[in-house]
Amino acid sequence: MRQLVMTDPEGRRRPGSLFESLREIYLERRTGVLRILDADGEQRLFFVGGDFYLEPDHRVAIAAYRWLTSGARSAVSEGGGGSEAEGAADDTPEARPRPSAGSGTREWAPELIEGLLSVDEVGFEFEEGAARIPLDLVGPLPTGNLVMDLAVAERDESQLLRVLGGEEQRYVAEADSADSEGSEGLPGLDPLDAFFLSRLEQASPVRELLGLTDENRETALRSLCRLKAVRLILPEDLVLARRQPELVSAELLEKFQQRIGDDLAANPLKIDTEAHRMRVVELLGGLGEVNFYQLLSVGLGCSAEELHLAYTELARVVHPEHAEALGLKGKEEALAILFEKTTEAYLILSDPERSRRYQLSLGDSLVGMEVQTDEAQRKEEEKEISAHNYRAAKNLALQNDYFSAIQLLEQAVRGDALPEYYALLGQCQAENPRWIDKAIYNCSRAVELRPDDPQLRMTLGQMYEKSGNVTRAREEYESALEKMPGFPEAMGALERLAPSTRTDKRGLLGRLLSRKDKS
Repeated sequence: MRQLVMTDPEGRRRPGSLFESLREIYLERRTGVLRILDADGEQRLFFVGGDFYLEPDHRVAIAAYRWLTSGARSAVSEGGGGSEAEGAADDTPEARPRPSAGSGTREWAPELIEGLLSVDEVGFEFEEGAARIPLDLVGPLPTGNLVMDLAVAERDESQLLRVLGGEEQRYVAEADSADSEGSEGLPGLDPLDAFFLSRLEQASPVRELLGLTDENRETALRSLCRLKAVRLILPEDLVLARRQPELVSAELLEKFQQRIGDDLAANPLKIDTEAHRMRVVELLGGLGEVNFYQLLSVGLGCSAEELHLAYTELARVVHPEHAEALGLKGKEEALAILFEKTTEAYLILSDPERSRRYQLSLGDSLVGMEVQTDEAQRKEEEKEISAHNYRAAKNLALQNDYFSAIQLLEQAVRGDALPEYYALLGQCQAENPRWIDKAIYNCSRAVELRPDDPQLRMTLGQMYEKSGNVTRAREEYESALEKMPGFPEAMGALERLAPSTRTDKRGLLGRLLSRKDKS
């Protein structure tokens, strides 16, 4: 059982996120139970060969069943064989009719997607195997289409374009996908999806694809992102990287073995035999699971010297000449495979173009990998990125694109916690009444960082006033006036919030006597 936690408040679809887990289940056609913890407790999605099923009491089960049964009739009639009666003989999940994933309106999908998007920073886990899958489920439902919808949910035009890598990024249809619409295992495609897929038999840039349709720009970008989410289309560089010829020829491998062998002869490996054996076993066990960076134990930003040292160190450990000493006589092939993979990793990562293509082939799995760099330099880079995000967010806010501005500002405050970043974040959040508590929190952070700034106090007061907390708003306005006597905005706000707008010139004693007369 694998525990996965989504920790991405920006909505990016990262490894370890619920979105990535669903995509992996779909692409790998996995079977098991996905348990999701949300505000209402636990919900479960059941998967058989990548398709998902719902429990009968799930909140969208009735709508899904209506869609499913009408879709099943359509699929049976289109297939030209069988009937509903024949399909009902065996009611196991595997035996039920498989409707066309694109047939009918999936009216159940928006509510299900909204529920999945609300899962934020909570635990969920996927339990492999069919043992815990009951028979009284609603399904099968199209996981592929669910993944496609989740990939574009709550994303605007600029975010969709970033997902695609910009207008100049070239895409091409995955092998055979353009001729496989509606075939087993593929999601049903909307007309625009199918149109783009057919046009991408030859690689084309995003810019060119956007000009091929009369649909608006955002709709077209959404369609391309949907296709990319289920890997029906791929960046051309990735496809080329997969097709690159074998790097390590027998002659080249022999040269590397000779060089490392000479090095071992001059400087024998100083490691206990048992520890050496365990290290080799560990490397063999993880060979299919680690990438080249992990194999060589280097970061994305390592220098050429660091890469060379890392290669030499590992190559000395896995050199085939150690076979007899490690008790692997007759099994030298295992060490030979390790040495070849280590050398291949070095040759790819030491070449800038090959390294770039290899990183592209890794895709989302690179997220979270540490980049080897000086700590001071890393912090300075983070500050520069935060400043850039802040400037971009200010421009977006001026265009009333508050959602995108908030995304950038949340990144900015993580990289460099400056009060002006928090203040603008709070002001953008305050545009949505439902986010007023978040707005107050971030404006409070700004005031904590710069308590003597009257403008920040004024901004926080405005947040409190929006929330209806007049007392706290008045306190902040008074504090702003203390920091800057005569501050016109603060004076105006206090006058506006005064308990009574009637001017009473009798003074405090006069008002007290007046009350006594009335009594």
